[in-house]
Amino acid sequence: MGAEKKKTVLRSRGEIVAIAMICFLLTGSIWIKRTYGALLNATADWRLAGFLHNKRRLFLMEVCVPAVIFGLLIIAVDQLVTRRQLITQKLRRGILLLGWGVMLVIAVMESGFVPFIRFQLHLTQKQWYDENRVVVHAFGAIDGLAYTNSWEALKNSYANGYRVFECDMILTADQKLVACHDWNTGMQEGFSEENIPTREVFMNTKIYDKYTP
Repeated sequence: MGAEKKKTVLRSRGEIVAIAMICFLLTGSIWIKRTYGALLNATADWRLAGFLHNKRRLFLMEVCVPAVIFGLLIIAVDQLVTRRQLITQKLRRGILLLGWGVMLVIAVMESGFVPFIRFQLHLTQKQWYDENRVVVHAFGAIDGLAYTNSWEALKNSYANGYRVFECDMILTADQKLVACHDWNTGMQEGFSEENIPTREVFMNTKIYDKYTP
């Protein structure tokens, strides 16, 4: 009889520990996601310890305290149900397991753990910058001229084996994006900050009288 009672006590303590851990995981994951959102994916590595270092009081008040309260509430309800024998032990354990499972799923989803794992797996794969070590500025030079952002410059750079390009973008008078560094370059006649062209005019005005916008 004594051994059976001891076994029951140990099982109850194990359940209490499980409840506490699940509650802490649930409240902690929800707090981290709501506080830092997508930033979690960028900090969920060895830097996370330092990341939370200055948030100890906030973490204590908004995670630990709610977790303790939530856990104690669950334990109190569980003890009340057990003592009054409102349900069988088998049904009680089934409800506890289901509750743990639901809270664990919510915690994993809220914590951003799945996107973080996907992100880490993505980093293990070959990236564009592993093969392309150069980013060509303003589509590259053409006939010794830089900053043209022109079609010919792009074709020339591509023919020379480059595959990653940067280009400058700016808004025209009719609020359309075009590839141009600024209106004071003098590459296209008549354009300036005081005389910004429309997209149609820009596209029909050659760069240095020969290159295609």
